[in-house]
Amino acid sequence: MELVIIVVHALFMLFCTCHQDHFEISTINKKVKCSFNHNKLTVDCTGKNLTRIPTFRKSIKTLILRKNQIQDIPNGIFSSHGALEVLDLSHNSLTNLRSGSFKGLVNLLRLNLNSNKLGKHNVTLPKSCFKYLKKLRHLSLKKNSFTKFPDISSIRSLQVLNATFINGMTFYQQSASLKNLAYLDLSGPSSCKPKALNKDTFSALTRLLYLDVSNNDLRNIMKGTFLQMKYLQYLDISYNPRLGLLGVENVTHDLPRTSIRVFKFQKIVLTFSMNQMLMINQIKPLNETKIREIYADSNRIQLVEFGAISYLPNTIEKISIGENWLSYGAYIFELQKLSTKIINASFLSWSHDPREEDTGWCVSGENSMEIDKTFNTCMSDHGTPVSGITKRISPLKLDYFKTINLPKNLKELYYTSCKLQFEIPKLNFSNNKLEKVDFSSNIFYSLKGPLVNLKHLNCLDLSNNFCSNISTVFFSGTPNIKTLMLQNNLLGFILPKDKEGKIFNHLVHLETIDLSENKISVIPRLLFGSQVNIRNVHLASNLIERLHFQIEHMISMEAEIPDYFMTKFKRKRGSNLLDLSYDFDAFVSENAEEDQHFVHETFLTNIEEGAELGVCLHKRDFLVGNEIAANITDAIHRSRKTVCIISHHFLNSYWCMFEFNMARMESIYSRDGENIVYLIFLEQIPTKTLPLILLELVQSQSYIEFPNDEYGDTIFWENLKKYSSI
Repeated sequence: MELVIIVVHALFMLFCTCHQDHFEISTINKKVKCSFNHNKLTVDCTGKNLTRIPTFRKSIKTLILRKNQIQDIPNGIFSSHGALEVLDLSHNSLTNLRSGSFKGLVNLLRLNLNSNKLGKHNVTLPKSCFKYLKKLRHLSLKKNSFTKFPDISSIRSLQVLNATFINGMTFYQQSASLKNLAYLDLSGPSSCKPKALNKDTFSALTRLLYLDVSNNDLRNIMKGTFLQMKYLQYLDISYNPRLGLLGVENVTHDLPRTSIRVFKFQKIVLTFSMNQMLMINQIKPLNETKIREIYADSNRIQLVEFGAISYLPNTIEKISIGENWLSYGAYIFELQKLSTKIINASFLSWSHDPREEDTGWCVSGENSMEIDKTFNTCMSDHGTPVSGITKRISPLKLDYFKTINLPKNLKELYYTSCKLQFEIPKLNFSNNKLEKVDFSSNIFYSLKGPLVNLKHLNCLDLSNNFCSNISTVFFSGTPNIKTLMLQNNLLGFILPKDKEGKIFNHLVHLETIDLSENKISVIPRLLFGSQVNIRNVHLASNLIERLHFQIEHMISMEAEIPDYFMTKFKRKRGSNLLDLSYDFDAFVSENAEEDQHFVHETFLTNIEEGAELGVCLHKRDFLVGNEIAANITDAIHRSRKTVCIISHHFLNSYWCMFEFNMARMESIYSRDGENIVYLIFLEQIPTKTLPLILLELVQSQSYIEFPNDEYGDTIFWENLKKYSSI
């Protein structure tokens, strides 16, 4: 019995422990409440103003102590925490490490020491401080104060290293211990001192797969820097704006000796440099590689030397050359030879604000003159400038050629925000596999077309183009579009005129269309008459007051409508039109005192409960505190129909006749003359006693008399249900 009690007590304690979100850890003078994840055995003490390493459970696997004020890691502080796998001490005030700081962390896999003060005042970390980390795979040392990179040779299992680049740093003496290092991130920002890479920098790291030296104010990369890296697959030298395109030539010289797959050299030309030409000798070595992706964005490239494109290998899948100044040249005729699947040529002819750049502007009072001299040198000597450049350059236009020769395997083309301003005329495309095109954020004010031979295109983005016109043949050559983005244009000038639905007539496979923010006031009934598979229609932020278009043929229709409707779309039984799904199917206008028995006992039972239709009633649904007239007009506007229960009491009531007249006004002025008023006569009333406007409805057969027999009662309710749901 005692054993059972002990087991139950243990289970109870375990249950309580496993479900707590916080628990207290102890420091010398106080207890601090930290978050605790019982599933992952993680303690998070971020930003608790700790000055020392706290005590915590031996079972913890992840300890996060970032953003505190810890200055020291005493010897043996972790000696009983062999279960710890992740330790985050980033954003603290550590200035040094002891030889036994990490003693006991035999299973630690990841150590983050970013953003401390390690190495301050030229203090060198002891070589033995990492010797206990036998299983460490990931070490982060970015944003410290090292003037000389520490010796990490004792971490033989290290696979990932994040550090700040230090000029002159090499790993030669540690080569025997860093054989497993595959991922090296030395990206900046780093100090403003000019830096360079040479054949000794990475000569010891022969097994690297990934290398990032971006944003380091590199001035030179010597030939031979990467010759020993035969496994290298990813290389990023971006955001070194004083490197220039000549630096690319030295890098590509080495790449045939590597396994390069991704090469990035974005923003390596100064913002105010002259426009550049990408030369053959900078591209030619890539022909001997199996490179898949090239990123050359933001380099003021205006031209590509004829013949350079032909040297790109057949393995190329993605080219990103946005934020340049591309203009017409013979290189355009070589584009068809490319095997690439994705081209990004967005943001052409855009300049950069130098104040937003992280590098290239390390100017202080004492060295500003030196920087200015270097700046001028970089402008003239670090690339091949294009002569005869005018201040304003016309960007590359799509309508320059009668036939646009696309790379045969191209599937995605991004040409957004390129300051293009013209009517899209008829464009003929060579045989292609293009599936997605983004022409957004230009000024294509008119879509005349057609776009010929884009048979595989399934996604087209023409949003944000100030477009006010689409011809009826524009989409005739793009029959397989499934997603069409047309938001934030001026299509309210053309779509309401398309009464026969000719504009989108060719898009028979369309599934999603975005027409939001187009100043549209009316959606024609047949606008989407050909769209059988359409699922999503986005119409938010327009001027639409009422929607009324055909949906009978639509299989799985959903829609997004303006917020002020406060409703959703839905298909009504037996309906072939898309109406606003009002809050109520019917507003019942009745004399609440005299006719309430019929309404509450008979009408609601058959209509609201039996037919599951929504009914709005005075006593139940009017908002307390609102004026009666406001409640009435709101109820009529939010209801599909208004049903008036006609009796002598109704005719003698001021508010009942007010409701009737307001419903008639809603019908005439808000619903295009559609009859939304239906009369139910509870008793025989001579026609000569009826008001003329009520008599008009009777003559138009918009009424029904409540029967007194069982058979007529059944037909009466069936007809009323049908009317209320239309």
